[in-house]
Amino acid sequence: MKPGEAAGYSWMTPDGKTVGHSRAVSDGNTSGYGRAVSDGQKPPAVLIDAHAHVCSYEDPELVRQEISFRRRSRICTCFSTGTPVEWQYVTEVLTSLPDHFRERKDLPGTVSSDKTAVNFREDVPPAKSCDTAVPGVWVTFGIHPWYADQFHPQDWMELYRQSPLIGEIGMDQLWCDVPLSIQREIFEVQLQIAADLKKPVVLHTKDCEAQIAEMIRDFPEPVLVHWYSGTEKDLESYLQLNCRFTLGPDTSFSENHLLLSRVPADRLLTETDGIGAVLWAYEQHGRKVKTSAGSAGNICRDSREDCPDSRDGSPDQGEDHAGSRDNRFQLISDTLKETVRCHAAQFGLTREESRQQIRDVFAGLLPAAIKTGTQSDL
Repeated sequence: MKPGEAAGYSWMTPDGKTVGHSRAVSDGNTSGYGRAVSDGQKPPAVLIDAHAHVCSYEDPELVRQEISFRRRSRICTCFSTGTPVEWQYVTEVLTSLPDHFRERKDLPGTVSSDKTAVNFREDVPPAKSCDTAVPGVWVTFGIHPWYADQFHPQDWMELYRQSPLIGEIGMDQLWCDVPLSIQREIFEVQLQIAADLKKPVVLHTKDCEAQIAEMIRDFPEPVLVHWYSGTEKDLESYLQLNCRFTLGPDTSFSENHLLLSRVPADRLLTETDGIGAVLWAYEQHGRKVKTSAGSAGNICRDSREDCPDSRDGSPDQGEDHAGSRDNRFQLISDTLKETVRCHAAQFGLTREESRQQIRDVFAGLLPAAIKTGTQSDL
């Protein structure tokens, strides 16, 4: 391709339509989203949403739209399911997706073989967690403590075998009425299942931090503590156990930066907990969420006084804004980007360096069972 020529890019939407755009390039090299880039420059590393829940358990079409948005926005996502019913719902939605969702060649960023590009499909390992696998999307299973009195793990062993991570599991004395003795029993059984299957676990802990830290002391596999909100004293116990942690969706505007200040960068991941949790976090901190076009990004930018800027100090460069038309989901991407910005500021990195660091932590957490083929790295 010669300078000045137009490069065309397209991908399929869930309804089978082809969308895309073209743009003249200056040096013959193109990014996966049709932007001109300098020779050898890669598009931004993928964003990681290490723990999320789908946007709706009543409207499958809305979930399909969310997955489409996440793929276009280069967001690798672990969708957590806390009951067998949730697992069935989410996997059925994935099964109902058009075939191109399971074809890596149709991921956004792909260009024809005569052009040079670093593509989303090359960043994402082919997921093997279940037959409905979609590249860049994983579905995890574990009986959530809120439902510990409704299901027993031994009845759902096949789901644990299919799940790349076990979780979220744990105990909750803050938002849960299930007797703690039952929660503890179900949690212990699931820890043993995860150990037997050699799989990491994702922890849910609310007002049970000290008890859970003791229970996982001899657990042999990696542990990811999702959206930790306990004390600094209890945090030290988890650090000594070499746990990983997710930075919650309130990171950019919360006054509590305990995780950023105490946890090493090589143990931190980003999460949204799903768009419902993002909206809840904004409400808890007295922040209003507008839904008009273009407003979601402004919400996050207005919060920058709470978190210093990253080393590069400027808005993310080379981002894909094609997803802005999916305004209802834009807050997912914006929230992750703002968390990356805070991560970069804390550790003296550029945002691209932070994305890479988070991506590496995520890749290290994934079980070897889903790291297959030549595209094994995220």
